Amino acid sequence: MNSQWKLVPVEPTETMVINGFESVPDECFTDEEVWEQYQEMSGCQQAAFRAKLCWAAMLGSAPAAPKADAKSVCDHEWTDDGEFLLVCTKCGTQENHDPKWRGMESAPKDGTLLRLLVSFDEHSTEDADEAPTIGANNFDNDGEDAWRFAGWCWTHDHFTQGVGTPVGWLPMIEVSPSTAEFDRVTAERDALQLRLNAADQRIDELERDKARLDALESNCWDVRYDSSPNGDAGDSSISIEIVGHWMDKPNERVIGEDYSENLRAAIDQAMKAPAYPPARPEYPEIDEALEAASIQ
Repeated sequence: MNSQWKLVPVEPTETMVINGFESVPDECFTDEEVWEQYQEMSGCQQAAFRAKLCWAAMLGSAPAAPKADAKSVCDHEWTDDGEFLLVCTKCGTQENHDPKWRGMESAPKDGTLLRLLVSFDEHSTEDADEAPTIGANNFDNDGEDAWRFAGWCWTHDHFTQGVGTPVGWLPMIEVSPSTAEFDRVTAERDALQLRLNAADQRIDELERDKARLDALESNCWDVRYDSSPNGDAGDSSISIEIVGHWMDKPNERVIGEDYSENLRAAIDQAMKAPAYPPARPEYPEIDEALEAASIQ
């Protein structure tokens, strides 16, 4: 296959999807020259440009195609010998599933949960007198040398305490998470979560800015800036006022203000203003502090 073609999965991976939707041009992240060219395009041209970017990003992050197995794989159809041997009726492959039970003399008695092979007197877990189950012996902790294990009540179909004698044991099956595949999937999941968190935060910020713009537009508020010099520092400070308009006097009222050049903070204050505010925002706690200082 030449360089003009590439094998990709039928269903895109999470990485392909993420890279695809993150390829959309953005004023903050796209190269300035490319952004200017994009802005000059018509609507149809922009749609085609986004599709090409998405396609290239997804192709670039597609996993390598698996290598074809030279050997034909048999779709096994198994039959068993009634115990542990499985035989494929198609290709003749045999698999021995003998669990190789260990002798009970080596079984731990510290309360550890074990796989047990029990010769059941009552409540066997299978339709046989000897069947596997799970249980434990807590002799090391309580001095009582007794095996307690799960059984099955065939009359009412529920688990119950089994009655019988354990004749073999094995440790519980443990699946080690420290595999390369697990680490890869975990890293991919963590990276995806970080991107999703960043995207959620950005969406929240944009929604808050939209609410501010909607408030300015729907209420016909004015945004006024004022500059005042900072003494001999050779600099000036910028104050921002959000001004609303009323039929009653005062017809113009400052309903939001900020003296640190933060327009968002001023709009947020205006959005919390009462229906009929005073001419300027009131700060009772500051007025009280100033009054207390003057009395002293």
